[in-house]
Amino acid sequence: MNDTSDSLGIALISLINTQWATKELYDRCSSVEWIKKNVKKISHDKLCHFSSDQTEDLSIYQKLFTDTSHVTCEIFPFLDECVKIFKDCDHVLFLYTDAPFNDPQVLKSLMDLHINEMAEYTFTENYPEGVGAEILSYPTLKKLRNIASGNNEAFQRESISKIIHFDINQYDVEVLVSQVDQRKERLRLTCDSQRDYLITQKAFKLLSEEQKAPSLQALYELIHSHPEFMRSTPAYVEIEITNDCQCECVICPRTHLMKRKVDFMPLDKYQSIINGLKDLCDEVVVALTLMGEPTLAPELYDMIEYSLSVEGITLILETNGILLDKPLVDRLVALDSKRLIIIVALDSPTPDAYQTIRGVDHLKTVENHASYLLEKRPENTYLQILRLKENDELLDSYYLKWAAFKDNIILQKYNPYRNLLVDRKGADLSPLKRFSCWHLKRDLSILVDGTVAFCKQDLNGERSVGNVFEEGVEKVWDKLNPFFIKDHKGQIDPFCEHCDEWFTYNF
Repeated sequence: MNDTSDSLGIALISLINTQWATKELYDRCSSVEWIKKNVKKISHDKLCHFSSDQTEDLSIYQKLFTDTSHVTCEIFPFLDECVKIFKDCDHVLFLYTDAPFNDPQVLKSLMDLHINEMAEYTFTENYPEGVGAEILSYPTLKKLRNIASGNNEAFQRESISKIIHFDINQYDVEVLVSQVDQRKERLRLTCDSQRDYLITQKAFKLLSEEQKAPSLQALYELIHSHPEFMRSTPAYVEIEITNDCQCECVICPRTHLMKRKVDFMPLDKYQSIINGLKDLCDEVVVALTLMGEPTLAPELYDMIEYSLSVEGITLILETNGILLDKPLVDRLVALDSKRLIIIVALDSPTPDAYQTIRGVDHLKTVENHASYLLEKRPENTYLQILRLKENDELLDSYYLKWAAFKDNIILQKYNPYRNLLVDRKGADLSPLKRFSCWHLKRDLSILVDGTVAFCKQDLNGERSVGNVFEEGVEKVWDKLNPFFIKDHKGQIDPFCEHCDEWFTYNF
């Protein structure tokens, strides 16, 4: 920007900040303070910090930024204020104060591309989230402000991009693409949640120990040498509250491979897991799944109610729907929780195919239960169909049958459990080149007796790393760390050799 007459404004955005953005990150500096340091390296003509007028403690920002605009956390007021403040600037660069890892070299390349190509909107792609940015020409900023007039939706990180992409052909757009595609890592170097804050903090600490300044190149080297920094707290926890089931599904390893005795998890044991997760992480998705049918558990409702009483827990009830009758549905609907997701496995629109797959004749019962549930509670309720050889030709009729709820359908990949089950895949979706397993990075699988399996593919707990009832959640979670490190470095465990779930992910 030094060799051009174009003037640059920088919008530092704290509208979406959480407590983690102002919490000490490293070297006695928070994410917000790191951003302030980084901005000094960028040649600019005007800078304004935007914080929400609903921010509980404005004093933190007032000490750091003398030029601050306090606006509501809505799209139009923010863009309208930007238009007023940056009226003397040719371009505006948008940075977020909860993303402290922005590399000045990446930002310079972004701005040079934007200026040299006379773009209206330029953004980064294939970089880890929190490293890239976006820039608008001032006339385009005014245009977006006019388009957003009356829009009272909450401003989000992707708000500007969404407005542009709604009619992208109307703009001159440039994209700064990373030379190294990091999308497969799904890495977020931001401080908008505890999980990502811990990841970012570990990255800063490791780079400091290696006497390296935070930069994109240093980050790529860190991913290769110390991948453990990317594994913070569990994001998706599967809890097997029972391994009993009334079906004999040809698609299920329980039917063919499970060697464990049938059991039910007591309520107090389940609560101890939830309490352990609450102590370890502030947000987590818990799924009542693995080898059993959760509606058979006598204390199911109490487990659901207790889970939803804990802030930060989203609960998934995955069921075959046979026992999901009107009384149970009414009780679940009465909970009135947006953090309860219900998935009904319904793998065929025809009785013959359903019985072939499930081994029982309950299609009409499940359809009636699913219809009542969807009518009473369409939000966060889904029908799930596995894509199999047995039903591949029935997919069109399935979607037609449930056309009124087409947005509630999940088309799920078949899992042959390391090729221990018959190959029934309707299509092979595996990437040509293997990369590290997302499940080893983010998932935790707990069997009915508290055994922590190596992963969800370890259905008998033969590769157990411990017992959550005896050792607690945090300790067994940490025991899985070496397996992730080896896998990320390409040292595939023999147990994983024939698995084709490594490229899938949950949350």
